[in-house]
Amino acid sequence: MSFSRDHKNAGRMPRSSQAETRAIRAAGCRPYRIALLLAVTLFLYHSAGYAKVINAADGTTAGIQAAVYQAAAGDTVRIPAGTFNYSGSVSMNGGITILGAGKNSTVLNKTGSSTTAMFVVNGNNGRRVTIGQLTLSGITGSSSTMQDNGIRLNSCTDFHVFDVAFKNFGYSAVYVTGNSRGVLRKCDFLNIFRQAINNLGYGVVIYGDRDGSWSRPLQLGTADAIYIEDCYFSNNRHAVASNDGSKYVFRYNTVVDNAGNFQSVDAHGREYGSPRGSRSFEVYNNTIDNSVRNAWCSIMIRGGDGVVFNNNLLRGTSSAPILLCNRTDGSHSSTSYPAPDQTRSLYVWNNKLSNGNIVGVTVRGGHESFFRLGRDYFHQEMPGYKPYTYPHPLSGPQAPAITNDNLPEGQISTNYSHTLSASGGTAPYNWSVTSGTLPSGLSMSGSGVISGIPVKAQSADFTVKVTDANGGQTTKELSISIINPDEVNLINESTLYRECGWFAAGNPLSSLWDGNVSGNPQSSMPGSSAADSIWIEFDFKDIHRLSRIRLFGDTDGSWVSKTFSVFVKANESDPWIQVVNNKECFGNRWYESETSADARYLRLAVKGDQSKNSVQIRALEVYGELDPQSSGSTSVIKKPQVNLAKPGILSHSQGLLRYNVPQTARVRLTVHDLRGRRVNPVFDKVQTAGIHELQINSLVNNSGKMAAGQYVYRLSIGEETFTISAPHLRK
Repeated sequence: MSFSRDHKNAGRMPRSSQAETRAIRAAGCRPYRIALLLAVTLFLYHSAGYAKVINAADGTTAGIQAAVYQAAAGDTVRIPAGTFNYSGSVSMNGGITILGAGKNSTVLNKTGSSTTAMFVVNGNNGRRVTIGQLTLSGITGSSSTMQDNGIRLNSCTDFHVFDVAFKNFGYSAVYVTGNSRGVLRKCDFLNIFRQAINNLGYGVVIYGDRDGSWSRPLQLGTADAIYIEDCYFSNNRHAVASNDGSKYVFRYNTVVDNAGNFQSVDAHGREYGSPRGSRSFEVYNNTIDNSVRNAWCSIMIRGGDGVVFNNNLLRGTSSAPILLCNRTDGSHSSTSYPAPDQTRSLYVWNNKLSNGNIVGVTVRGGHESFFRLGRDYFHQEMPGYKPYTYPHPLSGPQAPAITNDNLPEGQISTNYSHTLSASGGTAPYNWSVTSGTLPSGLSMSGSGVISGIPVKAQSADFTVKVTDANGGQTTKELSISIINPDEVNLINESTLYRECGWFAAGNPLSSLWDGNVSGNPQSSMPGSSAADSIWIEFDFKDIHRLSRIRLFGDTDGSWVSKTFSVFVKANESDPWIQVVNNKECFGNRWYESETSADARYLRLAVKGDQSKNSVQIRALEVYGELDPQSSGSTSVIKKPQVNLAKPGILSHSQGLLRYNVPQTARVRLTVHDLRGRRVNPVFDKVQTAGIHELQINSLVNNSGKMAAGQYVYRLSIGEETFTISAPHLRK
């Protein structure tokens, strides 16, 4: 776990810049670091800033899922060529790309009895997901009654499914839910219907976000829909079916030999128990040709609004190629015009039969009271309507991706130069800073070169934007730390003191010294009920005056860090003093906090993901200087001189709190229980510069009743807040 001068594999972890190391050595100091790898599985770490290609071991569920666990947002998982038995399901979040070796080269054949989709994508993180270049095959055999699915997309934003052959699924090939949008392009949907079920069998089934969709204004011709384009459908009950506020665009597709006498394109209304009907549909430039079966209609509209135009409706449609109705479950007779979610704005034009004749809307018998030509449906172009861009932009080149992650550190009065980089999109790129500021003395050119001479030590957070030649844009948050090599030094000879112990047998925390561990952190750090937290303590052997604490967070795969806190004390018998309070560390980068604390002992506490029982960080760096008044002995500790330049707690013993106020400031002390709830305001005054004392127990007893027990005291000095935990004794 410690990556000091004796460890040769330190390069695998996030490191400070070579310039920083040279500067420290030039100052006569030896650089050491406390490096932590608190993990619960063994996998390769995401290299700084660049999207990875992760090759799955094979095309089995286990092989693909293992690769997905290694992937972070922006990474690609490649499945090798071959035919593989596929049992169960692969679950993944948005942001990952899954690619096979080709539609006819990578074939995944479903086995077992699970009806869960072969791929389940949860898109709540808002990141794009791509799946393509493979074949997914459900359970074969017309006698099977299994209602299985190929891909399920839950609330996915900007998904792209392409060059996938779907075969033999009982329920649907693609199942879309929630407020999703994206495109399915150049896919084949073959035999998505089982006679033994005699129902279901959808190429694509779309369920929207119900009331959410109906509450938004209707907008056709935009990206806010599910697009199905340039696809081929054969022997499906419906090529597309929809309900519950769905919005879809079905265009430039070929549908042949539909199963049974079912319609090819369908939009359900509020029927068969669904709380809401379809919201919108756009159906155009398709060819529907049933050469072996005769369907009673090709396109059935039961609810929602939209357009149907420029379709070739060839063989196999008897009397009503485009059928309009209000519910088909018999409930229409109990409603009156306008029925809930019925069609009120349908425009139909230029749809041709095989003989070249133009065909319009047929209203289903018994439903005539709900629909009137010129009021609810129109045989003309929709005024102002313009189809969305074809091909769909998601199927073309992606917007550029910023590939930098951890920018190198700089030094005061030393020339700094680093060039940002991007991939994807169309060069040339133009760069700009959209929020935050660069460190003082640095600037960025339009070509992405950050350069200049830093003038002060600081850590600066900022957001950059890259724009490609086609106008595609991407932003990313970055940070640069500027150090003064004469003032900072990694604390040397740090020693593991103790830890929370939430690691699997055979993998104690001490094994982390070689950077390799597996285990399962499950529960809380001292005084906290937060699940999935871990803590670890270090003994620096002597008191040091700390100046800076840096932690490298983690969001790779399922293992994440969310927040971290740091506590310090000078003597083992002293109470812990909090110097970093739940600072965010949800990202693969350095997070930094300055401090003026004097400490021999340090505790790091990290909170992870409660829902996944997982927490992980990459590295910890603690900077400071050995106090010249410390004897160097591990048994005798002398208090260091006070640093009056910064606010802070100097000591806390037997209820007496001593602290430093560097300049006139408001000082406020509040009391909280162990759940963080404020119990009692104790002290709130403006104090002048100097060292001050508060007798906590006396103040608390004078300000109100409070039960004896352990409490958290928060001392604010100006803009800085410090936390200690101490018992309260009633008089």
